[in-house]
Formats: sequence, C-alpha cells, structure tokens
Amino acid sequence: MKVRSLIKITEGKDRGIHLTFFRPTLSIPYAAEDKDHAIEVARNFCSDTIDREGRPWIDFWKKDGGDISCPEGFVKLPIDLWCCKFTDDPCNLQAKINVNNEAGFNAGCHAEENRKKVIFSTVKNEKYDGFHHIPGRYLCVACERNGGKKESFFYHYPWEFAELDVAIGRSYQETRRILAAMDLPSNYVSCPICASCCHAEALKISPDLEEQLKVLEFNVSFRS
Repeated sequence: MKVRSLIKITEGKDRGIHLTFFRPTLSIPYAAEDKDHAIEVARNFCSDTIDREGRPWIDFWKKDGGDISCPEGFVKLPIDLWCCKFTDDPCNLQAKINVNNEAGFNAGCHAEENRKKVIFSTVKNEKYDGFHHIPGRYLCVACERNGGKKESFFYHYPWEFAELDVAIGRSYQETRRILAAMDLPSNYVSCPICASCCHAEALKISPDLEEQLKVLEFNVSFRS
C-alpha cells in the first residue's frame, strides 16, 4: 500500500537547510547539509512516524470491541454504510464478526450457508486479520472536487494530510483571500488536504515553491 507525506525544504538567511513537516507539525532548523540530505532526513523521519503511528491506528480501526471486520464487506460512500459484496445490500452485522458467536454470525450474514462457513473459518483461524482500506481514512475535499479517480481514493490516513497555508507560507486569512481570487474553495484552507493535492494547489498559487515542496511516497504494510 502506498502512502504519501508532504515536506517543505527551505534555506535560511544563514544558508542553513530547514525542514518543515506537516504530520506531526514540526519545523527543524539546521536539519541537513544540503537538499539531498534534507530529503533523506525527512524520508527517515516520516517513515518512522508512519510506522510508529500507523500500525496502532490500523489496529484500532480493524477491530471494534473485539469484533473483526468481515472480508466480504465494503463501505458504501459517502454514507459510510457497510454492505455485502455478494448482495450489495446493507450488512445486518455492519461487517463485524464476533469469533465467539458463530450462531449470531450465521443468523445475520447474507451469504449462502457454505460461504458463511468459509468466511467464519477464515476469520476465526486468523487467516484474515480485519484490515480494510477505508475505515480510519478521512476525506480530502480537494480530491473530491477534482475527481478523476475511484471515490475510495479520495480518502487518506491522518499522516497524509497537510495545511495549504503552511505550505505556501501565508496566513490563514491571506490564503482564504487568495483562494477566493482564484475561484477555489475556501475549505482548501479551512481543513487539511492530502499531500498530493496540497502540493498541487500550492504550486498553482506560488509556482516558485516547486523546489521547496516535495511529496514523499512510502510502500507500507500494516497487516499482522
């Protein structure tokens, strides 16, 4: 699975290289010897942050009160309703399987009897640990407005977001005025947007930031 983080690399008046991170929000002066070294430092920092925060986050979302998410469930957006892959109907169990209550699962599941046995056995024998690609992600309003991809890709993990006003180095109020002048939505600054969108929108406003802003991409796996 690919995740992304935005960083900003600036050179101070003292010619020191400064790094700005958006998740967590952090500015490090004298962070590196040059831009290449700064990217290396940033990549290591972001990777450590994602690994440290990502696994507990996924573990929190994949289980709810000891229940495990059904591998045959999917979330219908934007209403966040769990539905059955077999019937496309709302799931009576909201895709939650209690491995200690097989009777309750069988009573509530839409699948055919032989398929129910396979699903329950898969979960109970820990061949599937409940990971889903939607729960625990949040909507990027810029992705939603721009479209052009599957709706599920409008949603991102917390560490993938960044603030547009911080990216362009302007105040919140000034950024709102700039967006209004460019006929862009004010919610691009009133809430965080994903790293890729923040990078793209920042360059629309200030093309000279191309050398300072960089989207780092990471291949991660949070499965047990």
